[in-house]
Amino acid sequence: MISCDVNNFNGQTLKFKLEFDYAARANGCNSPVDSWSNVLWNNVVIASLTPNDYSVYHASYWVQVKPGNNLLQFDGASHSNSFGMNIDNVKVTSIYSGSSNLVKNGNFEAPNLAFYGVNWKYFPGGIPYWQAVKAEVGKCKLVYNSNWPLSTGQCIELDSTSNQRYTQVITVSQCQFT
Repeated sequence: MISCDVNNFNGQTLKFKLEFDYAARANGCNSPVDSWSNVLWNNVVIASLTPNDYSVYHASYWVQVKPGNNLLQFDGASHSNSFGMNIDNVKVTSIYSGSSNLVKNGNFEAPNLAFYGVNWKYFPGGIPYWQAVKAEVGKCKLVYNSNWPLSTGQCIELDSTSNQRYTQVITVSQCQFT
């Protein structure tokens, strides 16, 4: 949350930048079509990701925030076959407050898979700061797609045992809008 004593927006529209990396799952998958997904901001689809290959892409979108709770969601939107889109490095930053990221656990390093001694794992109910029916976290490069640049980084998959919706509630202070 951005504090009231740092920013004064007096009637301005608050514009934030949503950024993340994504890639179709390659390991065990027959086609990138299995990895289609949607990105939602406050329950509105702002992007449909339909990769044609297994490259890692960086996405960037401008979103408008409202005072109070804002919802960021990633939806698996293709075949429900346990092979979904991978998401990592999620950030929502304000043009007003510099580089502070409003997203918590956007690199999906919590929970740390090393603690469990595994390369991927299901987490019923979600992971810290992200709600999902059954979250799947794995080592991006090792488990899902060798095109990811960091072999130790963790990411989420949007189709664990079925298409999943990952949701994070981002709260922005009312004082910014007065």
